[in-house]
Amino acid sequence: APTRVPVRDLVPMEAEEGDVVVVIGVERHNFDLHGFAALFRHRDDPLVAAHGYMYVHCTVTFEPRFPAVFERLNFTDPLVIYGAPCPSSNIFAFGAGVVDAYGSSYEEPIGKMEGLLIEHARGHVRGVKPLS
Repeated sequence: APTRVPVRDLVPMEAEEGDVVVVIGVERHNFDLHGFAALFRHRDDPLVAAHGYMYVHCTVTFEPRFPAVFERLNFTDPLVIYGAPCPSSNIFAFGAGVVDAYGSSYEEPIGKMEGLLIEHARGHVRGVKPLS
């Protein structure tokens, strides 16, 4: 289930007191795509429901100016997707409608080579398609 976690528990030296993030634990790892599946499953949870999302990996480090940059992203269009050209490590910001559009497709287990095919936007694997 989604859980509020103090940022200081994750990065003790980098966070302000009171800063929190929502973490969704997953049991199955699916080549960096398991978070998309978890987001779809929990999209209606009050801790998760939003107009837009930023999908990153646990190894990403943000610069202090990141919150201001994220605030400038416009999620008025629920199907908007912001991302770097492929390959982008499946890191995107996107509107809530994108989650509904991809549905449960990211539940399909895939291997590393199949995941790279998706990350590089070279096709789809058993219904799993690149986000962009």
